Amino acid sequence: MLLCENCSSEWTVPERTLHQIPGLLYGRKGLLDKLHSPKGTMSQIWSPSHFEVGVGYETRYWRPLFDSVLREATGIDLETAMAKQIYVEQLLNTTRYVARRARCSQLQRQLRRDIIVAACKLWDEEDIGDDIPKEDIRYYRSTFAPTELLPGFLFPRRKLDETIIHVPFESHTVWLPDPAQLNSWKELVTADKRPGWKIDTARRMLRQLILRQFNITAWNNAADKYHIERIRLTLTPDFARELIRQGLGQQDAHRFRRLAWLLHKLHLAALPGTKDVIPEVQLSKKGAELATNSFLRLVEASCIGCPVSGKLAPRGIVSIVRHMRISHPSKFWGKDDWMLPG
Repeated sequence: MLLCENCSSEWTVPERTLHQIPGLLYGRKGLLDKLHSPKGTMSQIWSPSHFEVGVGYETRYWRPLFDSVLREATGIDLETAMAKQIYVEQLLNTTRYVARRARCSQLQRQLRRDIIVAACKLWDEEDIGDDIPKEDIRYYRSTFAPTELLPGFLFPRRKLDETIIHVPFESHTVWLPDPAQLNSWKELVTADKRPGWKIDTARRMLRQLILRQFNITAWNNAADKYHIERIRLTLTPDFARELIRQGLGQQDAHRFRRLAWLLHKLHLAALPGTKDVIPEVQLSKKGAELATNSFLRLVEASCIGCPVSGKLAPRGIVSIVRHMRISHPSKFWGKDDWMLPG
């Protein structure tokens, strides 16, 4: 039977396909017997478009019948079998690669652990460089970067864990350059035996963290979380009233008007300058408690302004903290003396 090239590719399967999935076909008893059954379970088709010089015409089988026999033997059709075979081959190749690289990977992990030990020692001793104030190091250690959390800023966890396949890969995160990612066993051994290499590498990585040379995701997230929690714990109605009172005599007192309006709407404080026009409402004990609990939620949902310029900034405490880190880094890093304005 003769078929054109398009019909032959769509409706038939070449015999060489059997050799591409040996693990799924040759291990199934009786499958090949059905394919080559003299009773014609699978019809042979001769396609001149697949002629190979010196070999002759290629034997092909009807695709529907091929899939039927394959499903009966394996439970899957040809496309699924091919995809599964590719997956198995990739898994085997990965396993072989890991086995070949096991010695290098083990030394790389050990180098990273040694660098972390050296970095923690430098962090505790505040010995990173004369150009970095020790006060800054103490601030980071006492706030969001204590020594026990330092490894999480230097290396991703999957580079310290031997079971790499169990640790998720996050492509959107930014990390410091990996000093242990060397190309050969010889380079790894040389680095391991070089005097002072680990301590110098640890000092360089700590400097890169503090100087923010690579905008490390874990470092930024930890700082954001610290300031968000600090503001949420500090920004109470009493604190807001005191903040407004201190700002009344300043030239930029208008910056606190939004906080003042929130307190006024909750009847927690009179609006400055309008006490005679809008009398204060005396809340009951339960009403005062509800108003106090609602204050922070209203702050979270309001555009209360930038702590530096006083102009409108992104809505909510989380967005304000990120705005400070990106737009006002000199005020954000190493300082707790900024708070949301009104």
